[in-house]
Amino acid sequence: MRRQLVEARFEVVREANITGNILRALEVDNDRKLALIHQRVPWLFRKAFKEFAGTPGNATYESFSEARWKYSSFHHEALRNRLFHWRADQGLVLFAQGLGLSLLGY
Repeated sequence: MRRQLVEARFEVVREANITGNILRALEVDNDRKLALIHQRVPWLFRKAFKEFAGTPGNATYESFSEARWKYSSFHHEALRNRLFHWRADQGLVLFAQGLGLSLLGY
């Protein structure tokens, strides 16, 4: 995902692995989702809905739980149509065709 953002001319300012938060949210909301699925989804489609909802015991949940999948949060900024950009941690930066060249320190 990081490579795709950079290729699309976004500067990745911050990246965080939030998989633990996602797992906790899936666990906290599990009972509500299961009740809705049982109330509103025909029995033939319930397994697919449980999988989509990420309920514990299904492949989606287990993939996150066993660290086969990772859920990341990205804070990024578009680089399109910008020649100069200021960031407190980098000083003044010149962007020429998506390449960052530091001109000044702090």
